Amino acid sequence: MFRKWKYQIKFAFRYHWIVIVITLFAVCIFSFDPGMRSFWDGKMGPIIGLSTLFVAISVWWGEVREDWREGLPKRMTVRFKYKDKEVMRCEKAHLSSKADMRPLGQQIGAQMTGVMLAFTAPDIRLEKSFEIIEDDEVHGFIVHHEIVFYLTDLPDNDSLRENDCLIWTEPFLDATGKRTCRFKG
Repeated sequence: MFRKWKYQIKFAFRYHWIVIVITLFAVCIFSFDPGMRSFWDGKMGPIIGLSTLFVAISVWWGEVREDWREGLPKRMTVRFKYKDKEVMRCEKAHLSSKADMRPLGQQIGAQMTGVMLAFTAPDIRLEKSFEIIEDDEVHGFIVHHEIVFYLTDLPDNDSLRENDCLIWTEPFLDATGKRTCRFKG
């Protein structure tokens, strides 16, 4: 949790430094100007001032966290199941937006098998319907999604073995440009 805060604070100082400077400048003016000081001398002045500052910092911190989350790379794990058994999986493929999950998942399945897959009235489910922020060893912090496709038929080209799961992970291509899929029994 504190590791996320560290990266979010770095992000805040990198992209929101002007807000920090203006806030510090305003606090200095209100604190040291004698004319402004008499305005805050009552009992409610400090309470209202601190409450306003707390709300402003909370809203600002929420915006920083949202900007940080939006700027994270997006990844997607695609699972293909046939008769409730996983037959293929592509782990942490690049994802440009959440709207691309379904077509990209179908394209990944076609690339893994070499043929178009049978999706007559496809049963597609988001296994994790919310975004999970993970601290990945390779990519750093990422937003990770998972989607599951339930196949109606297996491909006819013998690209899948009986009782095996075809897995595709990074790097997705080797030096010669061939897919780097492997089987897990």
